[in-house]
Amino acid sequence: MILVTGATGNVGREVVNLLLASGEEVMAVTRNPAAAALPNGAHVVAGDPSHPRTLTSVLRDVEAIFISPRALGDATAGDATVELLKLAAEQGAPRVVALSAVTVKYGGGYQRFADAFRAVEDATKASGLQWTILRCADFDANAPSWAPQIRQTGVVRGVYGEGRPHRSTSGTSPPSAPGYWWTPRTPGRPMCSPASSRSRNGPKSA
Repeated sequence: MILVTGATGNVGREVVNLLLASGEEVMAVTRNPAAAALPNGAHVVAGDPSHPRTLTSVLRDVEAIFISPRALGDATAGDATVELLKLAAEQGAPRVVALSAVTVKYGGGYQRFADAFRAVEDATKASGLQWTILRCADFDANAPSWAPQIRQTGVVRGVYGEGRPHRSTSGTSPPSAPGYWWTPRTPGRPMCSPASSRSRNGPKSA
């Protein structure tokens, strides 16, 4: 059983879908199960990942945990990850996969998000569990944030004007299929989206 935090978010929902499609058993955590609208194959449980003890009763049969930092709260993500993984380890869970971002290493973006991702990475590495960290770059779901500047100026401004990042669309979660995240080959190192090697090398826009 793989426990997915943030299961109703943009990333978590796709992780649930992809895991189910690959034949995994999924426990999807949400604060409001009645409004979750998750696939029938998911085992939906009520809980608040920012308060990990609300999940104590469901951790016994969990083999791995997917950490979505936003689900644990920007300000509390690090401490909540520490507590959640401690509880999981006590129940025998061997592995954790943590969502992060390339901004942890290369900068950019909102500082509060980078701080939360870094805190989750640090907690994940210190947990004693086998770990994989997914450092992602761009998601198509974030594209609407460009709308105001397009309406006002007709120009999209970014750090790298000629960068051509690989965007993650609905139905995909970089850098690879979820089944790969849980194999013995991946624990113990960060994995970056293909976008990270391209988008940081382009010239800066004006």
